[in-house]
Amino acid sequence: MPTIAELQQQIVEDLAFLDDWRERYREIIALGSTLPPFPETLKIERNLVRGCQNRVWVSSRFDNGLVFYQAESEAQIVRGLAAILVKCYSGFPPDDILNAPATFIHDLKLGENLTRSRVNGLSSILTRIKQYAMSYKLVLAQRPPLEEINFIIKPYDDLVVKS
Repeated sequence: MPTIAELQQQIVEDLAFLDDWRERYREIIALGSTLPPFPETLKIERNLVRGCQNRVWVSSRFDNGLVFYQAESEAQIVRGLAAILVKCYSGFPPDDILNAPATFIHDLKLGENLTRSRVNGLSSILTRIKQYAMSYKLVLAQRPPLEEINFIIKPYDDLVVKS
């Protein structure tokens, strides 16, 4: 299985051959269509990412020591950016997620080519992904039964650990 760094490098290589930023933009939008449908039942306040211009939802689940993410956005470009983050960070242990910087943002010069609000949104989505990973790590440190972990994880602002 490739590492987070290898997945990011693959994304960079897949987009780097496109010299024109508009072509990259279209390709990022196309990546958004690779996200599986986001269940309506998960479009709830606690999955809503704050700091995004458009509504974005990110949810997670913990399975066999790995964190898996789902994402959705009303904006096509943000949906594509979320798809990149889900692809790069889903299916890894919390520590791997927490220790892996999002190098593709710099490598693709996204900060130079996206609007400030889009960059802020990307940062907010990445922050939420890392917050979920940290939440799972903290819950694991408390050692609850594994079947309870998915029920006690809440977003960063209201983590609850059952005793």
